[in-house]
Amino acid sequence: SKEYLYRIHHGESFEEITSELLSSDHLYVYEKEFHLIPIRHLNQTPKIYPLMEGLNSLYGKDEKKIRIQEQCGDVFKAVDREIKKLKKKIPKLEASLEESKDYDKYREYGDLIFAWMGQLKKDKVIEVQSFEDDKVVRIELDMRYDLKDNANLFYKKYHKLKRGETILKEQIEQARKELAYFEQMVEQLQVAGVDDALEIREELIRNRVLMTKKNNLRRKKQKAPNILNLSMDDCEIIVGKNNLQNQYILSKIANKQDLWFHVKDYHGAYVILKTDEATEEQIRLCAQLAAWFSKGRNSSSVPVDYTQVSQLRKVPGAKVGFITMKRYRTIFIDPDAQKIESLISQKKSDRS
Repeated sequence: SKEYLYRIHHGESFEEITSELLSSDHLYVYEKEFHLIPIRHLNQTPKIYPLMEGLNSLYGKDEKKIRIQEQCGDVFKAVDREIKKLKKKIPKLEASLEESKDYDKYREYGDLIFAWMGQLKKDKVIEVQSFEDDKVVRIELDMRYDLKDNANLFYKKYHKLKRGETILKEQIEQARKELAYFEQMVEQLQVAGVDDALEIREELIRNRVLMTKKNNLRRKKQKAPNILNLSMDDCEIIVGKNNLQNQYILSKIANKQDLWFHVKDYHGAYVILKTDEATEEQIRLCAQLAAWFSKGRNSSSVPVDYTQVSQLRKVPGAKVGFITMKRYRTIFIDPDAQKIESLISQKKSDRS
């Protein structure tokens, strides 16, 4: 009704608008609205689909989300649980680390007690002059022990805290790596299909984050991961949408001369381009796919790094999915939802 009023106010007749509405075979999809005719009063640029393709695009995503939640709800809960646990753990470790940085004062207490022992009387609090300046240092003693034993207790605490500082730093670094790992999974789940989410569950089971369900004890013969393979006349493009798929692509499919694409500053898909000589069109398409299967899919000017597979190096000690590049280039791309969805749909139809 708002659109009718808007158009009539701008010179169109009721009959013209109704005729356009009844004869339309396309769907115009906006951020929060969709209709059979352009909704001009919104002043937005729509995505235009053939009617049935548009309806599939609108409702297929919701259906996919429902299926994923039904079959893989435990995966989402497990990842969310681990993230919450790590976000509580890291500040506690950092607070302990900050406290442990005072370990030098306990060595000083021990040194001062031994240095002034002949002039001191045991008391709950003793005051002695610092070695470095004229300041008076107050030291609380444990009245159960004599001066010598108190000094030794301070030395023991000094060594314990000094060792603890190293251990705490290692624990914090490990916790941060684990947090990045699970945050990566969150982004993977946002663009995952049912099969992709089931593979993420398998990864969590391998890492003992999830337990194997009793009815899954007799596992089927392991098959290749659910990678996306787009074969064209002049090239082959392979997309991995989670850690298992990404690892499989690099270890089983990619050759050293192939081009590898990955969205910059986000976790996302590995995209491999197999071709004799990469064209600008192929590079832009691969960058589109890398951006689309990432958190940056709804952004503009998304940076995507690309390089030859030979330039990739796994980060030592890191979990699956963390690698570095020796040399690379960066391309900025605007993900085109219609183009990618249409391409993937077409390729799936060709295979079926």
